[in-house]
Amino acid sequence: MSLETQSIRFGPILALVGLATSGFLAVLAFQDPEGLTRLSDEYGWRATLILLPLQTLISLSLSPLPSDFVGFALALMHGFWVGTALIWLGWMLAAWIQYSLAKRATADLAVTKFTSRLPQRLQRLDIAHPAFQICVRWFPMGPHIVNTTAGVRGVPPGRFLLFAAIGILPVALIISGLANGLFPR
Repeated sequence: MSLETQSIRFGPILALVGLATSGFLAVLAFQDPEGLTRLSDEYGWRATLILLPLQTLISLSLSPLPSDFVGFALALMHGFWVGTALIWLGWMLAAWIQYSLAKRATADLAVTKFTSRLPQRLQRLDIAHPAFQICVRWFPMGPHIVNTTAGVRGVPPGRFLLFAAIGILPVALIISGLANGLFPR
């Protein structure tokens, strides 16, 4: 192995440290019920620089706290349309990161060796199909399943991003609509 392949890449590590710091700051801001109002009044749009990475970080993990709560806060702070766009952006970033990590992690593996052990019905499942890429996202754990299987199975990045954008949009609209009172509760 060359020295270059053994070197540590600090970019992803710094990104994770940044996301963790954003999460820590957001937790401090939400220690009391007035935290969101205080955060919004005190920092305005700069609060988004804390909440958006936090939403992305929570979306990446299997956290008991759904990222919908952070998306709800973003929509409350910025209104329906901007809130929808920010929620969508946070989830798209999480989808891309998960997809990229799965694709990179399996680049050196013989994926067919592992998939050949699956039941025939699952082997025939077309991971790149629009119905799978869009609709499975709407189920619990669906985004994690779609993002990682698309990366493992080598779905082309453009196709993945297009269907992720389409699948994420309705949920972002619903969360933002609920936060802004557009839907009955």
